[in-house]
Amino acid sequence: VSSIDAPPCLVVLVSPKNIDFAIAASTRASFKISFQGKEEASRGYKFGAITWSDGRHDVRIVFAVNIE
Repeated sequence: VSSIDAPPCLVVLVSPKNIDFAIAASTRASFKISFQGKEEASRGYKFGAITWSDGRHDVRIVFAVNIE
């Protein structure tokens, strides 16, 4: 299951919310992430992370988005 850690001025959508990670190190998983700044968002870089967890293992991706 994915969880999103992002500032409140940023809308982050992840698809799919669930990813199956296999034991093999060479396994690949595809996903899409979209970012949208809310009207009250100030310009500049915003930072956050997306984490997929099975309760035992975590896969975390950090991001930086520049709102212009």
